[in-house]
Amino acid sequence: MKRKRSVLLAALLVLFCLVPVSAAEPTDAPGVNEVYLGDLGTDGVDATDARYILQVAAGLRTADANQANLLDIDRQNGVTAVDARWALQIAAGLRGARIYNTVTSEIRDLEIVRPVTAAEVAAAINSATASAVNGGAGYTWTRESHITEPIDLGENTSAINDIIKRIDPNAGIDSVVGGFIGVGEHRATVGKGQDAASAIGYHGENYRLKATALRAEDIQNLQADGNTYTFTLPDAHSPQKNGDTALSRLTDDILTQAEISAELREQLGGLAFLVSVTNLDIVYSDIRVTAVIENGELQELRYSFSADVQELGLTTSIIPITGTGAMTTSASYTNFVY
Repeated sequence: MKRKRSVLLAALLVLFCLVPVSAAEPTDAPGVNEVYLGDLGTDGVDATDARYILQVAAGLRTADANQANLLDIDRQNGVTAVDARWALQIAAGLRGARIYNTVTSEIRDLEIVRPVTAAEVAAAINSATASAVNGGAGYTWTRESHITEPIDLGENTSAINDIIKRIDPNAGIDSVVGGFIGVGEHRATVGKGQDAASAIGYHGENYRLKATALRAEDIQNLQADGNTYTFTLPDAHSPQKNGDTALSRLTDDILTQAEISAELREQLGGLAFLVSVTNLDIVYSDIRVTAVIENGELQELRYSFSADVQELGLTTSIIPITGTGAMTTSASYTNFVY
């Protein structure tokens, strides 16, 4: 029980960092005998209400029958963490407030103004992905990647292939690198509450849904169509997985020099000392993203990009080698289960 409570509180604290803590401006106001569901004060639903709801759901705070009725925003299963998430979404303007009539028990759902600016869309996606990740949502993951320009190490290609074939006669530089970057078509179902990296498998930590940290300046060529947002991200030059570029603020589906070095060491085993990676210069371009968000919840997230390996620097024994190559990738997260 203690672990459940700590997980719920940790999830809420993370969400607090991603949504405004003040109440969203309502598009309508309660009338006679009407109140906002989830609002224990008089200033609209805000993060304080969400925290109170989560504490009640976790058994850390008690609520009388009238309060419990008011805090059950979704009107299902009593007061739960779902109601706390709804409260945060209402506070962030991602979900319309619900007005409850204390006499007739009627509920009016207020219409929301959907995000339209780059800053609003970035905030909405960050909130929705964080909610999905921290809430342990299930989803379907698909990824398709193709090498468009084979790995070319010049006159040294055969030498590298000879080294690799000592370990596996059927392998080569293309299959080693291609396997690592996930060339081909892949699909996995991540169950609700399941560890996504384990469900996806090989390099699942790179491909699982990430709680994004997009910024307004990341969102380019934005098109909003109802609950669907399409946009591009600026090109990324050799990004690291530390949020230094718009792409790495969206996904960890990127290659780094350290990862390629580790992969080659694993593949070569006892012969790893023969090859080292000295440089990786890779440019990601044509980065396209589509996000579908309904009532603050992520319904779909898709992205695609082209990756041009302008220089892959390798050293075999004492011989320096420079390689090039290119690939295209597309991936999606769909069929969410909350």
